[in-house]
Amino acid sequence: MGELNTGKSNIKSLREIFDSSNVSIHKWENYFEIYENYFKAFRNNKPKLLEIGVQYGGSLKMWDEYFHNAKIYGIDINPDCKNLAKNNIDIQIGSQNDKAFLKRYADYVKSLDIIIDDGGHTMEQQLNTFKILFPILSDGGIYIVEDIESSYQNMYGGGPKRNGTFIEFSKNLIDLINANHSDFINLKPNWYSKNIEFIHYYNNVIVFKKKSIEKFPVNIRSKGETTINKDKRHKVSKLKLFLSIIISFINKVLGYLRIKPLYIGSTSQRL
Repeated sequence: MGELNTGKSNIKSLREIFDSSNVSIHKWENYFEIYENYFKAFRNNKPKLLEIGVQYGGSLKMWDEYFHNAKIYGIDINPDCKNLAKNNIDIQIGSQNDKAFLKRYADYVKSLDIIIDDGGHTMEQQLNTFKILFPILSDGGIYIVEDIESSYQNMYGGGPKRNGTFIEFSKNLIDLINANHSDFINLKPNWYSKNIEFIHYYNNVIVFKKKSIEKFPVNIRSKGETTINKDKRHKVSKLKLFLSIIISFINKVLGYLRIKPLYIGSTSQRL
């Protein structure tokens, strides 16, 4: 006779795998729920996952157990990490400071489904890696930058509102996601606008999802009847229309100068 089915699943959560690891792993405790939210869709597939920052190899082992059939990749600057490679775990030695290495690596792996940047955490390293490796992420792929704390720490080149930090770079990407709505010549859609579905911010970590956007969303209207007299709603005095045009022009100039716009009653609203 076989064993009685207890109804309990043998599938471990990521946190359970972490807690039972016999190799040291360092992660912030809030990361596990975040990982589960985005990675569960890949769990029954065969994703190609890259983690930058191998250290002792514990997290690569964790990903291997969690995904079962994944191809795991790792990058580290320590040559000894190469000894942790095995059949489905590929480890390459190189620096995130080295753009030439990152470009060669992109050519080497061709594409990835998940990228986790847990490397050196400097602004140059995070920016270099994202700009070179995000483009090879598969459609629907997830890119995670851990330890965003470094954007607020001087030793890594960070600082609140400081130009050149990864957090400020990511804020600019928010503008690009919405650039199709912009009427400013200095904010127009580019490659990022058409390849980032969302950016999610959490404590100390940012999650990007890549998705090819063939056309931007359009505003649609239901077939229901309007309950407000359309003619009255759009009837605007010539003075109000003139003021609106003037204020719109002034606000555009203020926008270029990054100065707070003017608001004078309803004249600043779309007419």
